[in-house]
Amino acid sequence: MDKPMPAELEERIRFYELPENDPGPLVTADWTILAATGVVLPIVCLVLGWLVGWPS
Repeated sequence: MDKPMPAELEERIRFYELPENDPGPLVTADWTILAATGVVLPIVCLVLGWLVGWPS
């Protein structure tokens, strides 16, 4: 059941395989956004959920 890859997807993959199109390593702003959305935001949501609670 091998389906052919869509032409647009193949073109995008080929684009990022070229070294000059590599965005490079993550910078401080990238790590900040990653930590905020992946760690801090879920913790805040959990705490708010515990504080608000579900009505019985």
